[in-house]
Amino acid sequence: MAGCHGSRSTIAPSSVGSSLTGFPAPAERSVAGMIEAVAAENVIVIDGTRVRVTAETAIRQGATSLVFADLRAGQHGRVTGTADGDMLRASLIEVDGPVGTGAHLSGSIDSLSGNASGFRFKIGSRVVQGDQSTGFTNGSFDALRDGQNVDVAGLQRTEHIFANQIGVLPPSSRSPSPGPSPSPGPSPSPSPSPSPSPNPSPSPSPGPSVTGTVGALAGSCPNLALTIGATLVVTNQSTSFSGGQCTALQIGNVITAQGTVQADGTMVAQQVTRR
Repeated sequence: MAGCHGSRSTIAPSSVGSSLTGFPAPAERSVAGMIEAVAAENVIVIDGTRVRVTAETAIRQGATSLVFADLRAGQHGRVTGTADGDMLRASLIEVDGPVGTGAHLSGSIDSLSGNASGFRFKIGSRVVQGDQSTGFTNGSFDALRDGQNVDVAGLQRTEHIFANQIGVLPPSSRSPSPGPSPSPGPSPSPSPSPSPSPNPSPSPSPGPSVTGTVGALAGSCPNLALTIGATLVVTNQSTSFSGGQCTALQIGNVITAQGTVQADGTMVAQQVTRR
């Protein structure tokens, strides 16, 4: 009986470890190309591969977070994920190029938060987001504060407008009341001297240009935001129009925009020519 009490049955640790760790973690792989289709069931097709998008999938364009509803057929990007049957379960989707349709918004900043690398605020009920790629005119990120009037040109996405360009608007100023003018005394009329003919000023060198069909159009003249292919073009009070007035511009027009390209790829147009 003593011998029976001393015997115990055991399971070798190696057999347990084999059953728990014998299956290697699925390897990640990437696929890049054009998004060919977006299905309602959180599935996209990119470069012939069906991709499942889950709540854990991170979707980004640069440093900006996106949502599934921002994805569109025709966009280009890269998907990283693991095999899920005949599909790829995405852990990360990186979208190339601009995402959204052209948008323009003016008003007073409310609920500003963040810093120059990533910020957000409201104008009315609409949310504006930006990051280090956002360009500024008449100021910088440091000029932004609640109550400041701004002019925003960017891309309308599902949950916010991404700001490509923010114009900081000066506060309304009042002209000082004029003081009493002294009574002028008589002064002799000087003999006019001949004016020298001014030397003609050299014409400024034209900037880069882009030609194509207007695919999206937002804003009101002279402040417009429009797309030509993958290029976002913004106009302002300094932009000149030829071949038609600013107010006649519409989606489907073929135009050439010429101007200055910002660091984020947005063109601030100096000249817009309708073809």
